[in-house]
Amino acid sequence: MEELSSLDPIQNLLNNKWLPTFLKIRERVFHLLDHAGAVRCNEGLLGIPGLTLVNVSAFDLMVQLGEITKIYQGDNEEGHYQDDVYVRAKK
Repeated sequence: MEELSSLDPIQNLLNNKWLPTFLKIRERVFHLLDHAGAVRCNEGLLGIPGLTLVNVSAFDLMVQLGEITKIYQGDNEEGHYQDDVYVRAKK
């Protein structure tokens, strides 16, 4: 199993090892947003290899960067992130 460099998944995205994964997810999310206007977390991660915690954190990082906004939170049970829905953030 791959190791994380810290317990903070967003910090892990910003290191050299995970940055390419973040950029792939970001590119896929923006592609889906361009075509559909909104994206579910599950679809944004489809086909992207890596650790789930780190990959899901890509959405949190894009929110913190002001690039996307969560408009719907799926099932609130722990670990059920896949139905969260995001749109491009308004500038």
